[in-house]
Amino acid sequence: KKNQGPYAPGSSMIYGRPDLSSRRTLLSNLVVYGYNIGVPRLSPPAESESGKHPFSYYAPGDYPEGPEFAQLFHFLDQDFAQKHPYIILSTDQENYVFEVFAVSYLEAEAPAKYYSLTLLPSEAYEAAQQAVEHSIWLYPDVSFTSKDKFITLITSTYGYFDDQEDNNQVRFVVTGRLLPEGSAYQESCKVEKNPSPVAPVLNQAE
Repeated sequence: KKNQGPYAPGSSMIYGRPDLSSRRTLLSNLVVYGYNIGVPRLSPPAESESGKHPFSYYAPGDYPEGPEFAQLFHFLDQDFAQKHPYIILSTDQENYVFEVFAVSYLEAEAPAKYYSLTLLPSEAYEAAQQAVEHSIWLYPDVSFTSKDKFITLITSTYGYFDDQEDNNQVRFVVTGRLLPEGSAYQESCKVEKNPSPVAPVLNQAE
């Protein structure tokens, strides 16, 4: 905040203070939220907008070079996705390595509650399947079961729909599964374009 000024975004966050001390105590679905504050303005805000955030929340598109979870939008690039197969969560006890398997646009209130920290293993598995169905990429070499534990990175989007009110109902989500201890790591992974990802469904106002 000192370096970015008074309008710096907040830090990414994990709600609920989950126990991260061991692999055994990790939640079935570890949810991490982060900010995406939009596309930077090319000029200072108008005087009538004084006091408002100097970033545009309504710009068409997202900005991968932005701070915090705006950088998740690098995963829209297939080459980047291939070269970044893992999410690493570091604690004082261990580095937990999660293998990415879905890059998705999902409803903010989706049928499978991917945003919940209290999912049972079967529910977390259902949410993971949902993420794959919506994923813009397919990861053919990655599989998971209901015994796996998952990480779900969530941020807002300003570029999926033209209308920002519609974008308010959508989240950009990157999902991974916890690798077993002692797994061999690869510098890249196989990523294919999903020919028919499921699109988020909007709630229509009555």
